[in-house]
Amino acid sequence: MTAEEYLQIPIEFQQEIDKYFGIKSPKVIFDIGACEGLDSIKYARRFPGCTVFSFEPVEANFQIMRNNLLKFEVENVVSIQKALGAAAGKSIIHLSSGAPKNVCDSDWNYGNKSSSLLSPNQVRIHFPWMTFESSEEIEVDTLEAVKVSQGVREIDLVHMDVQGLELQVLKGGRAIDQYIKMIWLEVEEVPLYEGQALRGEIEQHLASKGFLKVKDTLGHISGDQLWINRAFFPWASFKNRTYKLWLRIGALK
Repeated sequence: MTAEEYLQIPIEFQQEIDKYFGIKSPKVIFDIGACEGLDSIKYARRFPGCTVFSFEPVEANFQIMRNNLLKFEVENVVSIQKALGAAAGKSIIHLSSGAPKNVCDSDWNYGNKSSSLLSPNQVRIHFPWMTFESSEEIEVDTLEAVKVSQGVREIDLVHMDVQGLELQVLKGGRAIDQYIKMIWLEVEEVPLYEGQALRGEIEQHLASKGFLKVKDTLGHISGDQLWINRAFFPWASFKNRTYKLWLRIGALK
């Protein structure tokens, strides 16, 4: 797959974005763990009136992202070479590399998308082709601090792919219930990385902050979930309950 081909694939939860935002398209998007920036470019193209803040700490990936922004002539993306976490400072990131055997797709970098501040755990069991042979020092900031420094009051969508750091990023956002409307994040059922929070803990945290899960692609290892903030979409809970009741009534007939 080439970058051009990937950009033609629709946003996985576009239907939900349209449903909850309606004619008011997202204005501020945070793409956390953006890697080569292709999802940021998708959002920038789909919502030309929005500003996408794209976070990627790995030097090589960040340079590819900057090149992609130039190549695809995207101007509404702000690239930031940082990781986000529970606290600001310097940290060491474990760099991923490798490719599955018998892969003919030489245009797609399979290995550079799983680098983590956490040490590898079961990731090498489930993806034995993946290696972690090097590391580099990176800068880490918090979601709350970046929001303030960038002059952002509300974030319409957070797209998070941070290899086990999801809960740390959320906690670094502090009062996320007051300014984040929608969150799309990767979750795991098994500890791919040392010390990562798994599905149950992440779900408990988001539910305690007033978020409602509206889409779940989680399999037996990992997947993605979409959460919406009840404070910004108060009608969603009632609508979902009505829909579930309608399904139950239909099943009894």
